[in-house]
Amino acid sequence: MSRDLGLYRHTVRLYVRRQYYSVVHKRVTDKAEVPSGTTVCTVFNRYDSTASSRLAKNDMDVFRFTDYDCVGFDLDNTLLRYNVTNLVRMEYEMLARFLVDRRGYGAKHLLKLPLTDDDLDFMQKGLLLDMERGNVLRLSPDGVIRRACHGSRLLNADQIREIYPEQRWEATDVFCRDVLAAWNGALSEKLRSTLDYFDIVAGLAFARAVDTLDEERGSPLDRYNIWPDILAGLFYMFSREHFQSNKGIFGHVKRDPEKYLRKCSSDTISWLREVKKKSATFLITGSNADFASFTASYALGEDWRSLFDIVVCYARKPGFFINNRPFFDVVNNNETNIASRDLKRGEMYSQGNWNDLLEFLARITGKINQRCLYVGDNLIQDIYVPNVFARCDTLAVIEEQMSEGMLYHSLTHLDEKILNSKLWGSYFCLKDSTINVDSLWGHIIKKHAKLCIPDISLVTQRPLGEPILCFDKDGKSYRGYYPAVPLTIKEQLKRLGRPSREMMSTKTTYRTKRAQQRQQEGLAAVEQILESKNITKTET
Repeated sequence: MSRDLGLYRHTVRLYVRRQYYSVVHKRVTDKAEVPSGTTVCTVFNRYDSTASSRLAKNDMDVFRFTDYDCVGFDLDNTLLRYNVTNLVRMEYEMLARFLVDRRGYGAKHLLKLPLTDDDLDFMQKGLLLDMERGNVLRLSPDGVIRRACHGSRLLNADQIREIYPEQRWEATDVFCRDVLAAWNGALSEKLRSTLDYFDIVAGLAFARAVDTLDEERGSPLDRYNIWPDILAGLFYMFSREHFQSNKGIFGHVKRDPEKYLRKCSSDTISWLREVKKKSATFLITGSNADFASFTASYALGEDWRSLFDIVVCYARKPGFFINNRPFFDVVNNNETNIASRDLKRGEMYSQGNWNDLLEFLARITGKINQRCLYVGDNLIQDIYVPNVFARCDTLAVIEEQMSEGMLYHSLTHLDEKILNSKLWGSYFCLKDSTINVDSLWGHIIKKHAKLCIPDISLVTQRPLGEPILCFDKDGKSYRGYYPAVPLTIKEQLKRLGRPSREMMSTKTTYRTKRAQQRQQEGLAAVEQILESKNITKTET
């Protein structure tokens, strides 16, 4: 049994760059869920986002929407949220039946339905598939293979080192240096990553296909060739021609949108209109025009196109930010074969490229060197590539930030069982008895995004010009997690709790000693919350 308690930050004084700021006694509006019997102490957290307006007076990095001339958005899993559990269950069954019915795999493992909680726990965004060895991997940013399964069977550290000497593999080393390296070319034939809630099911399907082949042979194969069949299944599921014929994923969503889609709040829609008043706005989505129009109309309203100065569908990211494909006109939600020479405000286009879009934005803003922001969920397509290749600032929308829990907040996620994984651990970090480091994806977030948020609605509640503390350029700080850092980053939380020499006076007084003590007591309470969550999950 647990109950909600409001946490309060204690009144303390900070000496910042010889300037005095009084931090008032302030209530945290979101409550933290605390197990019964846990002692909760007051905590001051200088990285809590509610303090950002005060700290913005310093030289620390801050983010403001009003600093950007142009603001762009992805649609799926960014402005448009899905019922991830229903979506994933439907996707997995469709992919598994494709492998059994059309590719001849045995049904024993693949069609073990409905999916159990353990099956959902196996899936996680960002897992890497070693396609030839039949292994599923998790990496740290330095390329070390920290956790692995052969098929669905977890490997211990000795088994990992037997397959990958020193827990390294040349392919993953290359991938960690440039996550775009496995998108095409020779490396893409060895290594693949599950990146979002549309392909997350490929990890479980791949593992079960490996289990099937191993069982049929009586031992592991020397080499697996499963991925081409899974890729064919994904192409079938998401073929853009299927929207009109009501097949694949699109047919399910069209027939029952309430089961798979979530509507945006009126506040979010009003906020988008305010953004458009201050900046040029654009939508870049990988969805075909007909599906994008259907889902956006459901989530944002029938006049959704009025929220953006231009809409780009079937953008084929990440190539959109790198290549020079032409834009094509869209008529009645269908791509034509007419290349668009002159982009017009208020229109919808298909495919295209970033450089031509920039020229259009320069024309409507009257500015040549615009400062651009892109908001999306896919860490390669929407965050890494736009930041590295297009020199565009990015904001990551990562729902796991809410499902794993955040410091000082009791916000929960309805799809927690599919988003969280006891097997693979936190999406943001890797930790066991010997390590506690950022995951590869946690590193990319800090290095290539200005902010990381779990839901777009959380930033729509603030004035556009209000500053928010953001990640720094070297990717070492955690303050860009808004509204707060994930609870799963325990060691980092401890560092956040220790007063920094940059932030505190060097003179140690009774007041500062007591504040430090309260910080450590509060972090101890957070650890008890985490332990309680783990115990509860184990019991259920």
